[in-house]
Order: sequence, then structure tokens, then C-alpha cells
Amino acid sequence: MGSSKQKQKHRSSTADQCTKNEVTDWKDEVINSGSLKHVDLNTGSNGWASPPGDLFSLRSRTYFTKKVKSPSGPWILQPAGVDWLLSAGKHENVLSRADNRVMHALKKAQSRGKNMKSFVVAVNLQVPGREHHRDDGEVKT
Repeated sequence: MGSSKQKQKHRSSTADQCTKNEVTDWKDEVINSGSLKHVDLNTGSNGWASPPGDLFSLRSRTYFTKKVKSPSGPWILQPAGVDWLLSAGKHENVLSRADNRVMHALKKAQSRGKNMKSFVVAVNLQVPGREHHRDDGEVKT
């Protein structure tokens, strides 16, 4: 009996490949745009990169008996972008904002009847502070 990867390759069809290409199109648009660019993990700077999943260890099935963690393996969800937003106030419901580039790209694809079942998760990390930094390098207090 072959491995699951071989089975998946055997079962893939032309329709599956088209769907993968359509998903890649809007995701590529998101990955290659934004306030922080996507860079190579080992050589890039001034941008974002995603490390391979196996750098992180998780509790394995035998963790409670052997107390050994295992590499996590590939990510289930791949990051599509990182944005740096500067504001004097809170940003809430970031995916529902009219200027959100991720949802704009997805809605554009969906208006063409593609990617109707896409799944998007946004992590909104806000760092409080008194100083607000501007793009021109000045510090505003």
C-alpha cells in the first residue's frame, strides 16, 4: 500500500489543479502587497517570513507516557501577509474595514465566482504606547 502523499497525487484531477491555481492567485496578490513585504526566511530583512512548522515541538500521542515532544510538521494554515498599521486609536474588526487588502482581494476573486469557500483568519495584535511613530522617521508625542 502506498503512502498518503502518493494517494493524494493519484486522486488529484485537473479541476483540483485549477482550484489550487485560483486560490494561489488571490493569495499571491495578498502576499506580494501590503506595508511589510514577504522576504526570504534566511536572507531577507525589513519584512516578514514564516519559519517551517517543524521548528516547533508539540506534545505527541505518547507525550503523557514518554514525556517527549515531536516536531509539529507542516502548517495547516499558511500566513498570507503582515501589515503594520499606525493609529492613535484601536483597530477593531480589521477584516470588515473597507480598506482591508486581504478581504478586497478575496472579494474580487469571489465576484468572478472563484474561491467561494475560502477561509480567512486575522490576528490583530495591538501594542499600546504613548508615542506614535510615523513613516518619515519623526516621533510624535
